[in-house]
Amino acid sequence: MVCTGCHGAGSSGVSWRLLARQHLPGVSAGCGIGTDTKLLTTVCRKVRSEEESVELDEDKLDMTALAILSLTLHDGQRVWKSIDWAITDRLYDKGLIENPAGKAKSLVLTDKGLAQAQAALTEMFGKT
Repeated sequence: MVCTGCHGAGSSGVSWRLLARQHLPGVSAGCGIGTDTKLLTTVCRKVRSEEESVELDEDKLDMTALAILSLTLHDGQRVWKSIDWAITDRLYDKGLIENPAGKAKSLVLTDKGLAQAQAALTEMFGKT
């Protein structure tokens, strides 16, 4: 499995297990990290913050994610686990992501999209 959250499929080809061993002491190669979403997220955040040297305001990130999820509100208080498709369509139209249509559960950022995403993350969510 490749870390698509912060390294992108095909960009560095770094495996989750390798990331975990490098960034989370005590994690072994046979730890089942490939199925542990919480641990994968922890590894991704740790690697991303080490690469950027920016401490992120997780409360602000959480509230922003909640606001974006609310765009898919339906059946009372239910929301989809993904972002509104209109957003991904606009990102595609702006050349920030590859075509979102298809069966894949992940999106691919373009070079321009990755650069803008990293800049926005630091600008909007970096702790000062």
